[in-house]
Amino acid sequence: MNSRKLPPPSVLMRAVLVTAFLQSAVCAQQANDSWSARVILRDNTPDVLEPGGEFLAPAHASLLPDGRVLIWGFRQPVVSPTPPVSRAYSFAAVIGVEQLSIRPTVQTTLQLQTNEPPVRLDTVQLTPPLTLVSDQIFCGGHAFDADGNLFVAGGLRKVFTTIGNTTYGVSGGLEYAMRWLSGSSSWSNRIDLLALGSKPGEIPMFFEGRERYYPTVTKLADGRMMTTSGVQILEGCVTVSGQPPVCYGGPQSPSPRNLSIETWDPSGMQFELSSDPSASGSALTPPEIFNGDYTHVFVLPTPATIGSESFDVAMFGETGEPVLMSSSTSSTTRWSSVFAQRVAGAAQLPNKGASTLMLPIRLGGEDAFPYAPGTMLCAGGGEMGAHHDQIDVWDPYAQSWNLKANMTARRHHPSTVLMPDGSVVAVAGHDVPGAPTAPLRRADYVDLRNNFSVTAGASQSYTVRGYHTITLLLPDGRILVGGGRSVGSGFVGSDDFMERADFEFLEPPYYSKPRPKLFSAPAEIAYGQEFSITTDRYVREIVLISLGSMTHSVDMNQRYVQVQKVGASLPIFPGDNDGDGEIQRLQNARAPANANVAPPGHYMLFALDSALTPSVAKIVKVRP
Repeated sequence: MNSRKLPPPSVLMRAVLVTAFLQSAVCAQQANDSWSARVILRDNTPDVLEPGGEFLAPAHASLLPDGRVLIWGFRQPVVSPTPPVSRAYSFAAVIGVEQLSIRPTVQTTLQLQTNEPPVRLDTVQLTPPLTLVSDQIFCGGHAFDADGNLFVAGGLRKVFTTIGNTTYGVSGGLEYAMRWLSGSSSWSNRIDLLALGSKPGEIPMFFEGRERYYPTVTKLADGRMMTTSGVQILEGCVTVSGQPPVCYGGPQSPSPRNLSIETWDPSGMQFELSSDPSASGSALTPPEIFNGDYTHVFVLPTPATIGSESFDVAMFGETGEPVLMSSSTSSTTRWSSVFAQRVAGAAQLPNKGASTLMLPIRLGGEDAFPYAPGTMLCAGGGEMGAHHDQIDVWDPYAQSWNLKANMTARRHHPSTVLMPDGSVVAVAGHDVPGAPTAPLRRADYVDLRNNFSVTAGASQSYTVRGYHTITLLLPDGRILVGGGRSVGSGFVGSDDFMERADFEFLEPPYYSKPRPKLFSAPAEIAYGQEFSITTDRYVREIVLISLGSMTHSVDMNQRYVQVQKVGASLPIFPGDNDGDGEIQRLQNARAPANANVAPPGHYMLFALDSALTPSVAKIVKVRP
């Protein structure tokens, strides 16, 4: 959301004291990581107010199959204004592979060519009442389809109406979707969403009742794209024909929610309603799935069986109460019961502002980690709650929560990223105003092999990054961290109520070590297929990590799958076959067994050596 109230002073003071304690308790041993210098983003087209091009603040980011990064967010007239201001419209742009290959040691600026999506409404109505309508894909949901196109559902519609000397403004969602077509680097035509959130007559002018703001998009195992929940009208007031204004977002008129779920089949280019909030019985969408900053949705590697029913999707709303769903079109029972809350009896919303991911899916045996494949991790979150620094995991098969660790900082709206060495890194997020910022500027590395032990990074980022931060794992193993509000709290009246128009690179500890070389890997692999890679050394593990698609602490496309090796790693006869002194080795492997384990689409393939140091990845397509 775009506005928050400060908690009581007593709560703030307790939070500051707890943060100071956590900072003093950080283990003396720190991870040997490194942050780059700041990279400022600007439009390469001169602007009347900004001859050097407007500043571009990313709030959404996706790693494309060709290694480029697609971003969108806010345009800004200056990079660090005082007082803070922001343009009322958005941008979309692509960061090129060469631009991403830099390792800046001093502040650098990148000029980007913007590529605006084909929104439906972006107009001014001059006849009374004077009305401005602006559609933006900001705060839409997005994930990659099986062919590498980015499916984007919903977004933001702003309507401003002026009557006399009074201007009324209301913000809500969009009633359509579109795709970024990776093959042509262009936006597709709009695709109308299907499901109604509110009944006709209950919605203001310029809204239809099918809108979604903060919806979640998930690629299912069969390749369908599922759109879940969202807000229909966020906040503001609207009036028509001089009537008294109707306001949304307050206690008297809470924001209308769209709790429906619909799936889009790329083969038939059609939507189908999967769950109806107006239905009854087991078909009724549970209200517990709702999250004001995106429902967290995951496809299970193995369906969870409860009684005679089978469920293949897990969801978390802001209350932290997991729910299981069956995405099958033939299912007679759509939903499970609602399970125990992440923090029992929590007065706050423990999963609002949390970052959630599915932990690495491992092969088992000696490669197993201390959890069941399909287990999910929730880090930070809450509205200044006691679990602000917690890392909790939920097992969908045992339907149980476990507190696994505490981060070295209290993080609201952190980002969690799966790393190729099998660990998880938590970065960014914010604490309450006045809390120490140094812990937030360090990364927290979670060692899953060592029972979720947490180690803070030795280096500090350029700044604290709060709400709207983006993070992406890149094929070279670095992590792009950008955007976010400049101090992080986002409280109304604070000096950080604006997104940053820049990013940094985080180089994890493995980045500075001697890296294995991955010479070759197939462009495509089919489920269960045996394939080969070539490297310069022994391969201990091969892993697939799907291309990230991040916004609002939620990566809707993130997944890690360990690949089975087949046979030994053998030198290729006659050894040094290219004259560079390196002996290439051949390692056979077998692709994941099915689409529940690895939904179809593009993944980064990493080879790890005996020290679990990852190579630079090759991007491969996993298909039926």
